[in-house]
Amino acid sequence: MKKFMTIFVSALLGFAANAQMMPDSTVNICAYWELGDKYEYRCSESSYSVEGTDTTDVEHSSEIFTIEVIAKEKDSYKLSLTSKDQNSSDEIDNVLNSISAANGGDMPLIISTSEMGDIIRLENAQEYCDMLVKAIDPIMEEVGKVKEMSEEEKQMTKAILVEMFADPRVIESMVMDSFGRMLAFHGSRLKIGETYTVEDVATSIFPGVDMPVKAISEYTIKSEDTDDYSAVCEICTSAEKGGIMDCFKETILQASNLESMSEAERAEFMKQVDMLVAAMDINYEEVTIIENHLASGWPLNSYYHKIIDVSAEGRQKRKVETRSVEIIIDSEKE
Repeated sequence: MKKFMTIFVSALLGFAANAQMMPDSTVNICAYWELGDKYEYRCSESSYSVEGTDTTDVEHSSEIFTIEVIAKEKDSYKLSLTSKDQNSSDEIDNVLNSISAANGGDMPLIISTSEMGDIIRLENAQEYCDMLVKAIDPIMEEVGKVKEMSEEEKQMTKAILVEMFADPRVIESMVMDSFGRMLAFHGSRLKIGETYTVEDVATSIFPGVDMPVKAISEYTIKSEDTDDYSAVCEICTSAEKGGIMDCFKETILQASNLESMSEAERAEFMKQVDMLVAAMDINYEEVTIIENHLASGWPLNSYYHKIIDVSAEGRQKRKVETRSVEIIIDSEKE
């Protein structure tokens, strides 16, 4: 994974005194960022399902995001996060991206971090949400041109967009799930090759259900890939089985129109749901791998995957989501 180019090494020679490979084989990952530091990253995402020998539901997307240090204090940094060149295999996603960009979607997200580089908060999440909400009507107009929908479907889609875009927690979760993962080890001092086990929480296991599930995460600095130049860090997370099943049940309930059912119908429906959940087995895991440049604290690249394995009545299905991020080197300067 050592893909950091010579031009970037030269640009960071001034940080050499800060390298944090300790004599006792520990690694201290910290931010040694400077005001005006600005780097672009190429991000590629994919998702697919596997059942037997069949691969279905294949989707992929890509974008370029830019991180710039816009303020530096003794005990904190402020970063600007912007994205461009979004592209998706889903035509509706492309409409969402283009209309959002045309309606102020180039607004940067402002991120505050500690002096170590770990994220503290998103400063302008509400303002960003307000911008997205204003874009909903133009989005619905364009979506109607590429997908035929009834009036009821239009109203339902608009309601979903309003609920999603108006909630700052959705934006905060998206930032933490993407860029935040790249800073997961900042502020840590870990011994190379040792595994540190911590109680954790898995979120967004199933789409549309933001239910936290107890999990266990193992943090490791990979000895075979770490040297004085960079540290390769890995997080493996597995979720508690009972919490996964509760989350799956909630997914079913949220997709069901319980309000329209009579009390007897609702009781029978809940009985059927409980029987379905009892007959299933679901396993969940996440793996995140990040390569951090030790002298500067900038992430060089990262890889993430989420795997959900479902089995019921002798059938097995696997859902996979992946995300790869890599710093972009300006070829004209090489």
